[in-house]
Amino acid sequence: MAVILQALMDATNVASKITKDRATAWFFCSVGVTCDNFEFICDSAGIEPTIVRGFAYEVINSEKKPDFKYRIYQILSER
Repeated sequence: MAVILQALMDATNVASKITKDRATAWFFCSVGVTCDNFEFICDSAGIEPTIVRGFAYEVINSEKKPDFKYRIYQILSER
């Protein structure tokens, strides 16, 4: 979960375009080692990769970026 959270924070990082682009690519890759890594991390966290991608899409495109940490807490507390 910590890796996913860090990637979300990086994907919403306005200070570094390179960091933001790399994190965004990690979430939405479809083939290759990066995709395998993403799926491994999701499997290790016990979360379906498609759910993480959907959540990441919402977070990255949301105007209320700070709210995602609270939403992650809500998701985790429901488990």
